[in-house]
Amino acid sequence: MFLPACEHFAGSERFLEKAFSIQDAGTYTFDVTADLEDGAAIGNEQAHAKRMAEILSDRASDLLRRSGAPKRAALGLRIHDAESSQWEKDLQVAMPIAAKALSYITVPKLRRLEDLHRVARAVDWHCRQAGRDTPMPLHVLIETPSALHLVGEIAEHPSVEVLDFGLLDFISEHAGIIPADAMRSPLQFEHHLLVAAKVALVQAACRSGKVASHNICVDVRSMEVVFADARRAYTSFGFQRMWSIHPDQIAPIVRAFAPDFESLALAQAVLLQGHEASWGPIRHQDTLHDRASYRLLWTLVQQARAQELPLEPEVIAAFFPN
Repeated sequence: MFLPACEHFAGSERFLEKAFSIQDAGTYTFDVTADLEDGAAIGNEQAHAKRMAEILSDRASDLLRRSGAPKRAALGLRIHDAESSQWEKDLQVAMPIAAKALSYITVPKLRRLEDLHRVARAVDWHCRQAGRDTPMPLHVLIETPSALHLVGEIAEHPSVEVLDFGLLDFISEHAGIIPADAMRSPLQFEHHLLVAAKVALVQAACRSGKVASHNICVDVRSMEVVFADARRAYTSFGFQRMWSIHPDQIAPIVRAFAPDFESLALAQAVLLQGHEASWGPIRHQDTLHDRASYRLLWTLVQQARAQELPLEPEVIAAFFPN
């Protein structure tokens, strides 16, 4: 499975509109998630859920009307955690308005597999009630030791599309065992408990054919830091995606997860030559390639396609005719 490299979170109408304007500019491909968990003031949760749902529904309708809309402009909704009294109210308020507009729902702070089943059943019910005839993918935040322990089973759930690592809450859940400095680099990539957690999440995603999404970068001033964090998550840990919490973070995250030009050019050339050879072994630039390397290079092309990076016309014709 391949999705755009950046998922941008916004908890207010102003920040959602800013994200939509960046999407419409067409420079970067990324998803936008409206945050009901951290975006609402206490006591104002239902009004906030209603307004966020209305914005997403209006956005989806606008995209359908416009011929110049982005090729992908997926919209998501993060609800409250399953142990709160609010998550069901989130669905009751938002789903009648936005069920058909949503591409996924994000479920935070999971602790028990039973809670995932309960939320998935509720989401399915609300989708049917709203007249949605396609399944609703779930993105699950792995931000507790309990969720990490169950990460393999969570990944195998048929509704789960993405495993998100929630660094800040994961650290907080350890009650001081992991220092606060680990909420940023370099320690977030070096502390043994965090390294083990990130590796386990990525491995579970790989085993189940799901997408592993990296945690936020708390630095909203230095985009060099954002790029470095994203690049390390991609190249050293195997994450395929990362959260953005500020509009300026979108560009460096997308750039960090993009295949480099030389690798993508090589992948396209080899795959075209392999296609002509009916996927038998070939020699390209004095290097042998066979089906093992074809599979590896195909992932680069799929990743580039998900991010809407330009591909050679011959590659489009051969592998993406529709």
